[in-house]
Amino acid sequence: MILEVNSYRVPCVGVAPMSCLQVRRDDQPDGKWQNFYSEIRGFEYRPGYLYRLRIRETPLPPEQVPADASSIQFDLVEVCLLYTSDAADE
Repeated sequence: MILEVNSYRVPCVGVAPMSCLQVRRDDQPDGKWQNFYSEIRGFEYRPGYLYRLRIRETPLPPEQVPADASSIQFDLVEVCLLYTSDAADE
């Protein structure tokens, strides 16, 4: 899966108030940013940069998933593109 990550986090509420990445999938027809409540293992987010990531999704066995967590593990495969948010405005 290819995932774009926005250059800033937004306040959101999962089980408790938190700060979420904003993402959009390459197969998403409307192209709108959505809150991403999970962690991407191996990905170190830095504010001010837009990312295009290749992600591997792995379904987890139900007995390994806490009630307040995603049933999918997201792992970074590759950073395909990284650029500053200023470059996106040009």
